[in-house]
Amino acid sequence: MCEAVESRKHESKKAEEKEAANELDASDLWIAIKDPIEKLSKKEQEDLTKEHFLRTVRYNNDKRYEVHLPWLDNYAPLPHNLELAIRRLESTTKKLLIENLYDAYEGIFWNDYMKV
Repeated sequence: MCEAVESRKHESKKAEEKEAANELDASDLWIAIKDPIEKLSKKEQEDLTKEHFLRTVRYNNDKRYEVHLPWLDNYAPLPHNLELAIRRLESTTKKLLIENLYDAYEGIFWNDYMKV
């Protein structure tokens, strides 16, 4: 008797799932799949990226180049975070000095990194 009840529950659940599947729109099954016609070729993407770069590149007052990100329009410029960078440098330098690793890191920096 218990098996019969379980069997009916299982059949009922299958019927509910089948009914739910029938109500789905076919387009729901293609959420992440794009039509090949909608996709740009790699060459077209590169051309659009280059065009965007040339249209938005500028030399600012700080004598630095700026280029707008291609996927963001009308965004607020990011702060330069110079103070944060200086604090991190000081903190890292202090830690390396305490752990007697400063000279090793300085050697790596000047011998390897600065050669590039």
